[in-house]
Amino acid sequence: MTSIPTQLPTLFQRLLGLLTGPDYEVRRAALVALSKLRGQMAAEVVFDRFKSDNLEDYLVFAMQTMDAERTARLLVTALNDAHLEVRVRAGEALARRPTDESVFALTQAVETYLNRNKLTESGQAALVTEEGLLGAARALGEIGNPMCLGLLRKLVLQETNARIRATAVAALCLKPTDALMPILQGLLKDPDARVRANAIEGIQRLDKASAIGILQPYLYDAHQRVRANAAKAIWKFGDYEVSSTIREMLANKDKRQVVSGIYAIGEIRQPTFFKNLTGYLGHADADVRRNAVIALKKFAKPESAPDLARMVADAAPEVRIQAAGALAEIDATLARDTLTARLAVEPEAGVRAVLIGHLGRLGGDKGPEALARYLDDPDERVVMATIETLARLIPRDPSPTVVLGIEKYRAGKDRPLMRRAVWALWHWGFLDALDTVAREMGSSDPESQISALQTAGEIFAEVSERGPEILAGFDQCLRQTLDEFRRTLNKASSEAAEKEIQELFQKVQEDIKEKRLVEARAGLARILGMVPDHLPAWQAQGELFLAANELEEAERSLLRALEIGPNTVKAQFALGQVYCRRGDWARAVAPLETTIRLYPKLPQAYLLLVDSLENLGRYPDAREVLRRLMALTAPHPVIQQRYARVCFLAGAVGEGLQVVRPLAGQAGLDLGTQVILALGEALDGQSRQAAQTLLRLLAVATDPRAGRLPAWLPRLAQISAEALARSAASEPPAP
Repeated sequence: MTSIPTQLPTLFQRLLGLLTGPDYEVRRAALVALSKLRGQMAAEVVFDRFKSDNLEDYLVFAMQTMDAERTARLLVTALNDAHLEVRVRAGEALARRPTDESVFALTQAVETYLNRNKLTESGQAALVTEEGLLGAARALGEIGNPMCLGLLRKLVLQETNARIRATAVAALCLKPTDALMPILQGLLKDPDARVRANAIEGIQRLDKASAIGILQPYLYDAHQRVRANAAKAIWKFGDYEVSSTIREMLANKDKRQVVSGIYAIGEIRQPTFFKNLTGYLGHADADVRRNAVIALKKFAKPESAPDLARMVADAAPEVRIQAAGALAEIDATLARDTLTARLAVEPEAGVRAVLIGHLGRLGGDKGPEALARYLDDPDERVVMATIETLARLIPRDPSPTVVLGIEKYRAGKDRPLMRRAVWALWHWGFLDALDTVAREMGSSDPESQISALQTAGEIFAEVSERGPEILAGFDQCLRQTLDEFRRTLNKASSEAAEKEIQELFQKVQEDIKEKRLVEARAGLARILGMVPDHLPAWQAQGELFLAANELEEAERSLLRALEIGPNTVKAQFALGQVYCRRGDWARAVAPLETTIRLYPKLPQAYLLLVDSLENLGRYPDAREVLRRLMALTAPHPVIQQRYARVCFLAGAVGEGLQVVRPLAGQAGLDLGTQVILALGEALDGQSRQAAQTLLRLLAVATDPRAGRLPAWLPRLAQISAEALARSAASEPPAP
């Protein structure tokens, strides 16, 4: 198919409309879909949105599908974003092409995390998440220069979170050097089994036969994964006398030891244990049988095919799934017959879907006609697998039976099946399938819009793979549609003026980065003189005034920016900060709530909104905002303490006590938390200890060096007193 579908201009027009609409999730889906069309015009549109919307958190991944040079420039821009998480993700994407900027962003993120105890409350709330830190550690390991490896060593030695430490060890060993041996040897004594196991894998990568003596003791480790890794490493170093350890693991009553022993057999593929594996195919425990199948697959011996064929009918679905995959790899001919026969009687929908997928990959003349009947399967997973398999088996001209069987899902209400049906029909050249995509994009329902955008992304990805001719046609259609779209919105200006303004604004961004603020202000004034409605310039000017604490000018600039683009996240957030600094709490609420609605992953916006609501006495509302924040982020002591305090101020004494009690005894607790814990002591009958704590806190709070008392402290004290009074009234009188 080389002709351009007549529906394409309408589809692009609606996609561009969604790309600039008010819904953050829809904008994100539109941009991700467009990024899969790897043409120059698509790159231009994505680049423009990258500069004008706060979508970098996923854009850095979408960019990886586009032109490498252009992607690098976009990702370097993302390294300067205000949000630490965005900078880390951009650094991960640049790890394949490391630059000074990407290395700096990654190392700064990890250094900030390691020094988190020195940060303010708001600074700690903005720390990179645990998942972001794991990604940063892996990226540092992939870059592998001395500075990155040194920082990983520091993370391994200082971090208390075992999961992060284990990941850092694995990252440290991506590019192993002899200098790592001392630190890895020390980590063999780590209390966490994940760290010990990863350290053994790191030592194995060093490829030093002398390590056999170091690893020998860990053949007797209490944890099965450590023992299995030690056996695997020693075997690969050339010492084959690990058989006794593996036999001991296989004979152990602990199933985990048995499974790890089977895993080790699969890794080292020692022929003497091959019969052991076939014996475990009859084990009573399904997990043992499943792991035996996985190990046999690693041996890849043709003589295991009959045993694997028998396991395709195992009583446990998870075993049947593994057996089907192993058999398909080892003996395609036997697999086709065995899987086809099993599919006819398989009761589990999940297994049927897997079998259909394998049959699609195995091919065969009878495949399409034999599988078409599963388009009527009652389970969505099976139908999805059947559609995908038929599209793989039938390169062109599907039979009417297949087309009609799939066509009915295009008009159905099941969105995932609708997406698969549209994609398959498009794949076979039925261009009217795009009518469904365009119709769903034009819906007022965000879920329908997102579903259609996901389908469009799959089609764009296939167009990009088919060759330059059709891709160029799509790209040209997008260019024409975009030109018309811009004319409709009256946003077009002369090409020369656009280029000049773009260069001016780029210079302003460089001036801001280098702290040349006088030049930056002059550049913004020049841009606004040329284009009075230049939204990014008004926003940047407002942020500059805010940074200089020129609040009236900041408010004026940001309000102008929001007149032009009400859904500009950064302008809404900056305006909320202006009002918070002025103590105008009532006016701060609206822009901060809008910020969260448009971009719900910004912890700072939640915390400022809580400040505003607290100062307005709207404690229940503040409590609800913090509850939403806690649902979005990993547990964080600073936020937990804040939540407990707001619960107290809202009158939810019991909930506040429940939140802070697990924090008792930790260092660095704030004044409010300590007051709440003291009340808990009093309610628990520890009156003397509570009194001592409160007297100590009173001395600290009234110390002139401590500054002004927190505004919430009197109410906190009042609620505590009322709680104590209620408790005393409920106690029986003394005899």
